[in-house]
Amino acid sequence: MNDIEELRARYRRLLRAYPGWYRRERGDELLTTLLDDAAEGQRHPGRADALDLLLGGMRVRLRPPRATTARVLTVVCALYAALAGAALAVFAGPYPGPPSAQQALVVATTALGRAPQGVPGLAVECDLVCPATESGDEVVMFDHPEDRTDAAVVVWADPTGLDPAQLRARLVAAGWTASPVVGETSGLHWFDATRDELSVSVSVRPPAAPEGAVTREGVLVVSHRATVAVVASALAAAVAAGAAGWLAAVWALQRWRRHTRWVRFGSALAGAPFALVATATVVDGVMWAFVPILTRTAINEVALPLGLLTMVPVATVAAAGSAALCCALVALPSRGASPALGRRTA
Repeated sequence: MNDIEELRARYRRLLRAYPGWYRRERGDELLTTLLDDAAEGQRHPGRADALDLLLGGMRVRLRPPRATTARVLTVVCALYAALAGAALAVFAGPYPGPPSAQQALVVATTALGRAPQGVPGLAVECDLVCPATESGDEVVMFDHPEDRTDAAVVVWADPTGLDPAQLRARLVAAGWTASPVVGETSGLHWFDATRDELSVSVSVRPPAAPEGAVTREGVLVVSHRATVAVVASALAAAVAAGAAGWLAAVWALQRWRRHTRWVRFGSALAGAPFALVATATVVDGVMWAFVPILTRTAINEVALPLGLLTMVPVATVAAAGSAALCCALVALPSRGASPALGRRTA
């Protein structure tokens, strides 16, 4: 093998850093330019050229088409995949899931200073729409079946006569570590407390809340504390899954724009359910993530991915099937390029 052929072979190996479609469309042009710029008798790519090719290939693989729609879809896919990765890590890890209804009832009894009346211990499935609570001395507990699809049990009690400071004092006397009671202008008072593996967030809105405020309520949200190991595994899985989601979205969009009109139409139709579910989930996720920051309440680190992806399990399963079908269609052999999502990618 002469010098030029050896150099050509080594440049071709470096060009594998670029995706296949890019090599087919511009690989020969790029290779010719590199060989034309090579010195006489050169047999190895220069370090600068090799680094430039590797970085260039990475940029092309990570960069979605330039159209706004493509970029938004890529971000949505990455964030949705990150949520899914975090949820799977929590499911597979040591996190025990929500406390039992009895555990939450014991916490409520400790804070209230008496045994709750009404139907203590009753667990009501509550997803998107929760049963209305009536005034009176009763407790309604919102819970899921014991399948670890939620992170907390919510105890909803009549707030009449409830003093947040007294609730906090009772928990502290029972060995809980509690934050100070915070009062809001809306009439809402809240504090957080932890003991052993449990945490509880207590909020009370008195009957004398200002006009226009949310209906009066006394709420105790009881959850298992997420350990450092659980949070670390969830974050690591979120980063890895988010990166995979980004790469998958870029791959699908780049292939989509190179298909015939009918394949583009069919794959877009197949992927529409996923796009709708993922967008709604990500928007909800952003809102849920900012609420604790704005209200200065405690954050259960596993509640977000678990809650969003299991709130409507049928929608999550349908989204997964939609994404798989869309990817299967765009994976078909392409027959040419289309300017539908931007004319150039490099």
